[in-house]
Amino acid sequence: DNTAPAIPTAMSLVTPATSPGNNSTPVIRVSGVANGETVALYSDSGCTLPALKASGSATSSSIDLTSSSLASEGTYAFYAAAADGLGNTSACSTASIIYVLDTAAPALTGLSNDATPAKSKTWNWGCSEASCTYQFIVDTNASTTPSGTYGPATSAVQSTGTGTYYLHI
Repeated sequence: DNTAPAIPTAMSLVTPATSPGNNSTPVIRVSGVANGETVALYSDSGCTLPALKASGSATSSSIDLTSSSLASEGTYAFYAAAADGLGNTSACSTASIIYVLDTAAPALTGLSNDATPAKSKTWNWGCSEASCTYQFIVDTNASTTPSGTYGPATSAVQSTGTGTYYLHI
């Protein structure tokens, strides 16, 4: 028998479930394989050996493979190939999954220390990435840690009360 197995047909992220993420060893589900096939995960569209990121033996029509550690932040495209027990190997999949590794915390922008007394104060802020969410609180305690749900708000106003108020993000 020299018939190659079918080419894997689909790929999806398992852990993390979405991209970008900060997991340097993402788990990727490869589907369209057969029980007993060895499935290999690659980081190039030619499925070449230097780009091998993981492999395993399928026990059903899909397999979850954990990528070897990604070396640095960036965008990674994963492809797969399947091999049968006789060593016949499929072509590299056209199906792929893109994963963006982002391990750097975003930087808060737009705020500075302002000791000027005022009856009303408005703070505006942003972040160094395209999209961020925040937890924040305005209070009279110099060392409060915000809690609760993260949200998209990028401003806060303090216009009542007396004393020194702090913005904690």
